[in-house]
Amino acid sequence: MRQMQSAAHFQPQSALSGLSLVETEAQPLVQVVGVSAAWRKLLMQAEMAAPHLQVAAIEGEHGAGKHTLARFLFSRSPLSESAFQRRDAREWLATDGDPSTLAGFTYLDRVDLLAPPGQGLLLGVLRALQDRPPGRAVLLASSQTPLRQMAGQGLLLPDLAFRLTAIRFSIPPLRQRREDIPPLAQSLLDRICARYQQRPVLLGPGALARLLQHNWPGNVRELSSVLETALLEADNGVILAANLALPAEPEMQPNLQPTCRPATSPSTPSSDITSNTSSTSTAATNSAPPASSPSAARRSTASSATSPSSKEPPIKSIFAWSRFQSPRKNLFSPQNLRALYQGMTSVMPETQQNRPGFSRCKIPPRTTVESSPSSAACRAPVGLE
Repeated sequence: MRQMQSAAHFQPQSALSGLSLVETEAQPLVQVVGVSAAWRKLLMQAEMAAPHLQVAAIEGEHGAGKHTLARFLFSRSPLSESAFQRRDAREWLATDGDPSTLAGFTYLDRVDLLAPPGQGLLLGVLRALQDRPPGRAVLLASSQTPLRQMAGQGLLLPDLAFRLTAIRFSIPPLRQRREDIPPLAQSLLDRICARYQQRPVLLGPGALARLLQHNWPGNVRELSSVLETALLEADNGVILAANLALPAEPEMQPNLQPTCRPATSPSTPSSDITSNTSSTSTAATNSAPPASSPSAARRSTASSATSPSSKEPPIKSIFAWSRFQSPRKNLFSPQNLRALYQGMTSVMPETQQNRPGFSRCKIPPRTTVESSPSSAACRAPVGLE
């Protein structure tokens, strides 16, 4: 019996002190801190729309300050004397989503998590709410994902997205407004010290710079958690950079550009390479067997002409010689054709020289060719006609 009586006495106290998804108690004016242009523009929009608000949406990442902005809108609305009701959107539609009983300032959290049946129920509530006179009920919805983007992806009813985002407040993440970090950190520290009944603390050398360097994926909620942990670790009322429970920033690696290096090893000088190449080619020439016939001499000449150590092929050198030694109009003069023919026969394999239709003839002297241009004493090889 005593245990039952003590449990009966303890039950109301635990219900009051426990966490609840519904907040109906009136709270004092919320302090919004920020000096960036994006935050000041957002507050100006909230000041303008709060007295005439009926349905609106607040979008932003987790911990960016959606609940704080909702409190600010509530403090500026005509329903500021009533209770601020913060409800989970799914739980509210399952239990209290009756448009006839909707009154006061209701803040629905995470509308982007609604399933298609819940989206249909909320759309019905909005249709019934638009027929009621303004000033009696305000419905404010929050989302971590832009609602119009979800409607474009087929994840949200387009009609529901357009009704909710007629008045839309988009909170930028903390990493996009780093100038708000110093005043936010000081305001959060003052609030945490008041909760723990501690003297005000200061940010020591390097602590503020460390806060400004962090990317803050958790936004203001992460900043508050880091400062509360640092307050318990600090000594003599000063928070140092070592007291901040932040991951180490990656070290910046130098931007090394690849350099062009020669194909040879650096330890081998270029003169040695040249000498080695020349000695190799000389040794190959000396080791070749002596030419016993004119055909063998021609084959050795062709192999030496086509070897990689030669500077230019014979035919290319012939064309270069004819280009510089004679005018352009005399490119196909008899002496140039004679040089071209001799170069081709020197590199032509013996099998092609002995094929039918190939005639090895001697070109007459220049005087004879010039005196009788139409002479048929010698025919040009196939391909030059």
